[in-house]
Amino acid sequence: MIDLRKDQPELDVAFEMEQTGDVRIELSSANGEKIVGATVSTWPNKKGKYAQGWIASTRRSIDYVECSLKGDTYSSTHDDTNRYCQISDKEGMVTLRDVPVEGEELIFVSHPKYDLPHGIEEDSNGVTYRVNAGETEERLLVLQKRETPKNKEDK
Repeated sequence: MIDLRKDQPELDVAFEMEQTGDVRIELSSANGEKIVGATVSTWPNKKGKYAQGWIASTRRSIDYVECSLKGDTYSSTHDDTNRYCQISDKEGMVTLRDVPVEGEELIFVSHPKYDLPHGIEEDSNGVTYRVNAGETEERLLVLQKRETPKNKEDK
């Protein structure tokens, strides 16, 4: 609580904002085909081995909390994209915005017909990245075609 005196009509308050940057990602196959419809996400500031990806990954945290408070089961019938989770467009592009400049984070990609290959910089099907304050990090991710699609309808 802040007490203001009568002779002090205004209070000058400044909040230090967290530094952020963006990451622009292009998805393509080994033969240069643009990957459309892939879910690309990151979960900055979410710590913990198992719980980190659920809240704020492809869901707005507030939607999950509101459903829980009402005793309802969360269902993703609404648009589940946010600044940290986007669907690749017809050019195979997404931009994840306002990522805190704190350290190394992971980008995750999900698509029924393509996988992110394991290699240098990759961990748990994620690719590491780092952003600088006020800048846009650009990444090209080359995905490999799956032997069999995730869903039968995707064949």
